[in-house]
Amino acid sequence: MQRDNFVEAEDAYRRALSIAPDNNKMCNLGICLMKQGRIDEAKETLRRVKPAVVDGPRGVDF
Repeated sequence: MQRDNFVEAEDAYRRALSIAPDNNKMCNLGICLMKQGRIDEAKETLRRVKPAVVDGPRGVDF
């Protein structure tokens, strides 16, 4: 995504997600879609991001 080729990046993130889904890839795909002006698709993609696991009363404890 560093070279602003969001169509190519979208394809790469979709392929990567099909192999090993995770929140980082899903968020980056959402950003690619937003940068292309595909806001509704971006919103739907970002809604599929799973919330982080909370380990303690303040959130994730390190």
